[in-house]
Amino acid sequence: MLPRLRGISLVLALGLPARESRAESAQPLPLVLDWRAPAGCASEDEIRRELERIARVRPGRTVAPVSAQARIELSRGTYRLTLHTLQNGVQGERSLVATECRPLEREVTLLLALSFGEGVELLDSPGTPSPTPSPTTPPPTPTAAPVPSSPPTPAPSSTATPAPSQTPPSTPSSSLTPTPSSIPTSSSTPTPTSPSNSLGLSASLGGALLFRTLPSPAPVLFTGVAFGTSRFYLEPRFVWIPGVAQTLARNVRAHYDAFGGALSACAGVPPLSSGIGGCLAFETLAVRGSSAGASEAGEDVAPLFEATPAIRWRWPQKGWLAVELEGALHVALNEPRFVVVGLGEAHQIPRLAPSLGAALLLRPGF
Repeated sequence: MLPRLRGISLVLALGLPARESRAESAQPLPLVLDWRAPAGCASEDEIRRELERIARVRPGRTVAPVSAQARIELSRGTYRLTLHTLQNGVQGERSLVATECRPLEREVTLLLALSFGEGVELLDSPGTPSPTPSPTTPPPTPTAAPVPSSPPTPAPSSTATPAPSQTPPSTPSSSLTPTPSSIPTSSSTPTPTSPSNSLGLSASLGGALLFRTLPSPAPVLFTGVAFGTSRFYLEPRFVWIPGVAQTLARNVRAHYDAFGGALSACAGVPPLSSGIGGCLAFETLAVRGSSAGASEAGEDVAPLFEATPAIRWRWPQKGWLAVELEGALHVALNEPRFVVVGLGEAHQIPRLAPSLGAALLLRPGF
């Protein structure tokens, strides 16, 4: 009995290093995941478990970490997946839509596995037990071949090729297991154009407070129509400055008002392209100045040309109705002066003038 026990212990001792080496070869995927999905969709832990089940690091390879931000949003019965990945400074972005949440869960696990590159291989899903198997159709019952009435002739092809009915059934796969049909190709369901890239029209009505252009802070009213996408658009505006009054020496009173137009070109600032944007506008105004109480009363109109960089912030980013805040710096390309006869210069428009404004947007096209 003793020699037999020693042989068993030797076999066990030889088997331990092999199991330990196999355990050491399995490396977890270096993934930093920020996952958000509505109720009824998979949780972050379920996505991680499914990813570990379908993919692994190739033996002897090292992969760079991947940071991923995945969002599933439900709007009007449609689920939208937005996936952003970052690996070694290289960014990736993907957007998919579906009528159910489950197909997007399959897609995101496959896309996450592929984002690691060649250092990660996809496991053979049919050989892996699935937590929630889907029903499969049982194979058809083999039927007996008819007995020939004459002596059979040798048919190598019939003996070498198995009948289709003898094909063994496939093992049920998980509902999250990626299959070749789930890989996004030209034959799969096309991804619709993102709302941020669709053309549309929007109308604006607002006001601002303009500093330094006139002798005192002046109210500004404007209305405009924008055409383009939420990331880049052109907007012509009509501008009206109701006017401000100025008291000069000898009880002389001056009054200033203006009207004109502006054309703005605006582009979104990543990553909040739909919320924050930078604009550059060219403005043309007719500034009118009038005086009363002087030896000679009168009025005059001077043209004013301005280049105006601005920053705009919109909220909310989606929807037909939104609020827009704007900060701008008006750079005068010419500096008109107003002179009252008998008193001399009354006011000269300065080179730089800031303004702060707000507008209400109606945007059915965005």
